[in-house]
Amino acid sequence: MYAIDLFCGAGGMSEGIIQAGFHILFSSDINEDVEKTYTNRHAQLGYIDGYNTCFKRTDVRKLTGDYIMECINNLGMFTDKKKEIPKDIDVIFGCPPCQGFSRAGKRNANDPRNMLFKEYIRIISEIKPKYVVMENVEGFNDTKFYDFIGITGKSYDDKDGVLVPKILQNELNTIGYNTLEPKVLDASNYGVPQRRKRVIFIAYRSDQNLSLIHIWR
Repeated sequence: MYAIDLFCGAGGMSEGIIQAGFHILFSSDINEDVEKTYTNRHAQLGYIDGYNTCFKRTDVRKLTGDYIMECINNLGMFTDKKKEIPKDIDVIFGCPPCQGFSRAGKRNANDPRNMLFKEYIRIISEIKPKYVVMENVEGFNDTKFYDFIGITGKSYDDKDGVLVPKILQNELNTIGYNTLEPKVLDASNYGVPQRRKRVIFIAYRSDQNLSLIHIWR
C-alpha cells in the first residue's frame, strides 16, 4: 500500500505508517533540521531518495498534486519497470502545524500556520487518495474560525464562528470524502512511554469502504 506523508516532521507518524505496512512514496516538511532526522532514519530502513521514495523540503503552499505525482512517477522503482506506477495513492497522512491550536500556547486565531490545514485539504482534492488521516492537538477540537473561505469558495461566516473540525469535515465531504467522527487517542495506550493526547481524523473516498479502518468503529 502506498502513502504520502505531509508535514512529516522528524518522522514520528512515519514510523507507525511503515510499521502498518505502508510504503511512503513522497514526504515533505519545511524544516531543514527535521529533514536531516527524517531522511537519515528512512535511509536506515532502506528508503533511497529518488529511487523508492522522494522527500521535498518546501512550503506546503508551493506543493501541487501534479508535482507530487510527477515526483512519484519519476522514482527509479517505477522508471526501471520493477514496479508498476500506482493508479491510486492509498492514503495521505498529515500533521498540520498545531501551535495556533494548542492549549499550551497563545491560541492566536490569526496565527498564519492555522491556515495550513486548508493546504492539506487542497492537496487531497488534487490527488484524491483512497483514504485520509490527519492528526492534531486536542485544542483543534474547540478552535473556531470566523469568515473562513474553503477551497471550493464556500464561506463559513457564522457570527459565532465555526468549529475547525466542522469545517474540516464539511470540506472533505464537499470534495467527495466520507468522514468518521474524530477521536482523541492517548499515545500511552499504544506502547509509547508518554501520555500524549491527539485528535485523529479519518476519511475515505466515496467509492471506497471501511475495510482498511474497521477497527475505528
